[in-house]
Amino acid sequence: MLWVEMNQACTFCGNSDPQLWMTINQQQVCRACLPYRRPPLGISAQISPKSHPLRLHFPLTPQQLKIAEHLVHVAQSKECILLHAICGAGKTEMVSLAIADTLKRGGRVGFAIPRQALVRDIAYRLSHLFPLTQVVAVYGGHHDHLIGDIIVFTTHQAGRYPKAFELLIIDEVDAFPYVNHPVLIRLTEKTTAGALIQLSATPSQCLIVNNHRLILEQRPHGHPQVVPQCLIGNIYTRLGMLFRALLRWRGRFPVLMYVPSLAQAHHWFRVLKHWLPNVVLFHAGHADLHQLPQLLHDKVNFVAITTTVMERGITIPRVRVVVWDAHHRLFTSATLIQIAGRVGRSSIDFGGETLLIAAHETKEIDICISTISKQNQSLVDSVEKPSLLSNIPSSYFNFLP
Repeated sequence: MLWVEMNQACTFCGNSDPQLWMTINQQQVCRACLPYRRPPLGISAQISPKSHPLRLHFPLTPQQLKIAEHLVHVAQSKECILLHAICGAGKTEMVSLAIADTLKRGGRVGFAIPRQALVRDIAYRLSHLFPLTQVVAVYGGHHDHLIGDIIVFTTHQAGRYPKAFELLIIDEVDAFPYVNHPVLIRLTEKTTAGALIQLSATPSQCLIVNNHRLILEQRPHGHPQVVPQCLIGNIYTRLGMLFRALLRWRGRFPVLMYVPSLAQAHHWFRVLKHWLPNVVLFHAGHADLHQLPQLLHDKVNFVAITTTVMERGITIPRVRVVVWDAHHRLFTSATLIQIAGRVGRSSIDFGGETLLIAAHETKEIDICISTISKQNQSLVDSVEKPSLLSNIPSSYFNFLP
């Protein structure tokens, strides 16, 4: 346990609220960080210099390259910045040049993510972008390898890595449980000894106000985002809308059906598995979640009943999306924007459909639709805090044939 003196800030998480301390054996213990405390590894932010080639599977667009160049400058200058880019804009690819530059200079890179389900995916993608670099994934129940050149970890594991990274990237910085969680925020930000890059498609107003931003409102294929359709009706009308959509998509496209609760997910799974092929259930901790990579590899047109665990960070070619009970309070505007962002990400199929089936229209639904519509109107990238940057040397990355 971490012992602290009364009326002093906790040396581990910075908490100074005496109500979050408890007394054990006549000494004060900080309760705020106990669930997140991990033994510090004491590793340096510097690594042994060696070759770390970056292999992008496609060239960056001019807009992406402009932002990627700025992020390299941020990493070199040890600054802090927010990359505000729409879903599917290629945030991981844009930040990869800053990662390559940091590795080339002998710096260790941390990639923090609030949700465990996304850690494996990001680690897999980074290992392909940097095939000669040691990429490790650290999350609950997966602690066999803790040290690498690039460490992808859940924010709950941040206590292991104080000042361990020359460059820290926090993905989905607005996601639960990280957002509005002061202890997780402090612990995660303490892992960097250098630059901090925060990534989000739906940042809060607090993040926008308190950070310099790079903004990109265009996907690499250049086509507009698919604007969700809001379908309103009573329960019988809504059921008809749902079944007509599922029948129209059956066997032709993979489908994500979002529901607001675990109970509803199990209910719809029991109902739909009897008359639709390849129905699977995805939610946090469910075994079927690990089937997704194989389903994508086999190009199966599945129907996935899911909670908001799959609202972020997932790309499924040609996917169609339906949100059941979209009026539910769980479906905030940010959540709906993230869900809608699953559709139309591929250059092969940049169209698609997102259906929001609701008993009544809500403010959150209106904000979602208006936000995406406004982003489609601009289709330009803008940079707050502009910077004159030199071109990145071609030796920093190689493109696969």
